[in-house]
Amino acid sequence: MSHIEPRTHLVWYAPTARRHYLSKQGACVGEARAKIKVKYPGERGDESYPGWSWHDLPRAEVILKRYARVLFRGLTRQAKAAKISS
Repeated sequence: MSHIEPRTHLVWYAPTARRHYLSKQGACVGEARAKIKVKYPGERGDESYPGWSWHDLPRAEVILKRYARVLFRGLTRQAKAAKISS
């Protein structure tokens, strides 16, 4: 017989992406991707114009990784500051 029980896990929430992530790094990448998408919204295309996405930016993946790293370091520093103050 199976036993169903409630469990709680630590999840990370990215407010701009409006999603929960299981890892801090995943949440930072999701938040960075959502914030870049807000700053550079995509355009839909038609027959004559293929549309535009922020992925079309030169070095888009580098921008995403750098921004995610900035968010990750901010979370890490915030956690260290909370441990020091308590």
